[in-house]
Amino acid sequence: MNFVVVFKNLSKVKQFFVTVLFLLSFVVAQAFAQSTPTATLTPTNPNSWVQFRYNPDNTGFNQSLDNPFFQQKWQSPLGQPNVTYSSPPVVLDLGSNTVPDASFTGLNGPESSTNEGILFIGTTQGKLLALNTYDGSLKWSYQTQGEIYSSPAVLREGTNSRVFFGSSDGMLRSMDINGNLIWQYQTGDAILSSPTEGLIQQNGTSTDAVIVGSNDGLLYCFAALPTSGSSVTPIWTSRVSSPIIGKPALSDDGTSIYIGTQNDTLYLMNAATGQIEDKFVANGPIRGSPTLQKSSDGTKTFVYFGAGSTFYMLQNASGHLTQDYSDNIGTNIASSAALGGQGSIANVPANVVLIGSDNGSVYVFTVNQSSSNAVLSATFNTGGQIFSSVAATESFFVIGSDDNKILTARLADLFTQSNPVAAWSFGAAAAVEGSPVLSSYTQERVL
Repeated sequence: MNFVVVFKNLSKVKQFFVTVLFLLSFVVAQAFAQSTPTATLTPTNPNSWVQFRYNPDNTGFNQSLDNPFFQQKWQSPLGQPNVTYSSPPVVLDLGSNTVPDASFTGLNGPESSTNEGILFIGTTQGKLLALNTYDGSLKWSYQTQGEIYSSPAVLREGTNSRVFFGSSDGMLRSMDINGNLIWQYQTGDAILSSPTEGLIQQNGTSTDAVIVGSNDGLLYCFAALPTSGSSVTPIWTSRVSSPIIGKPALSDDGTSIYIGTQNDTLYLMNAATGQIEDKFVANGPIRGSPTLQKSSDGTKTFVYFGAGSTFYMLQNASGHLTQDYSDNIGTNIASSAALGGQGSIANVPANVVLIGSDNGSVYVFTVNQSSSNAVLSATFNTGGQIFSSVAATESFFVIGSDDNKILTARLADLFTQSNPVAAWSFGAAAAVEGSPVLSSYTQERVL
């Protein structure tokens, strides 16, 4: 049987949803009240985790969470036989009808059966499920003609809110928040890539777009809210002649798209036209999704990803990709990188990047932006292969592994201890290959 499970945190009620061979949701318990150290951060900004890797630039980083301790709140069966590789976006408020992806407001008061969010999860039974965050109950489901391996993306725009997801039947679908099909588009092969939703710039105009790769070797860009209703055609397509399984990364300014492929290549594309502006050939296939970080002076974009057994740091300073750093760690990387501490926690440097690996270790790099370089600062061993991607905060990270565990670790411990151990772990019923999400709102946290 496959499940969804939720945890609570100590300082304020916290929850999280984890996608794996089952889905989980948890809460941090009062049992930790005496033993849990006081966190150094106070969560402030309520937010939703609306797409794989959190945002269009795939940072996997939620700044507003602080406490790494959790306890199960609920679990929800997903059906059998069933395997879940999809990672669930968690939506806590739908924003405004006139402002796409407006600032998060969170829930209005404590969570209850009448005041709750929604999470979306795809299954290998071919179903997209919408679950209530309060108790994990099923809100609605939608059956496709293929298996769903990709993670949905959500556009928050009030009553115009949409859920986008791909399936192995080759179809990209757009649903409204109540489970009604709005539009669909048939690509030439299975869609394993997770869609990216965000604003692209076209001739000085912002367009709400959804971008997704297909195994047919094309990257597709669509208007998220087409005026033609159920009939839709791409704004553009871009051919890379290799299956795309990672999620595209969209720059903060909406002008550039980065995507890795199975032909060992990272592509830089113009977001308005899909034209390939540059490419970088790596030492192996790129199975994860590129992670973007804008330099503190705003003059360049750093790109982090794994290819084969090598971790790469590239930069785009003037429309061209150049390699700043690489490290062959000697084991394959299927995970996507996450940004970690940003310098506000004691003993945690600024510009930390974390990535999992097949040998069960999370590799922790510290980036020096001024010298455009990085150094391997620490490793953390989970005990099982890692196909999941790290979700991180200023003070801790969470990861799933194939030894049937979900665990958290403090970033400070990685920099101050020679053999850091997990702050908290949860024994799952099967290997954890889906990626955790971290979302927060007024009084609660969701993992």
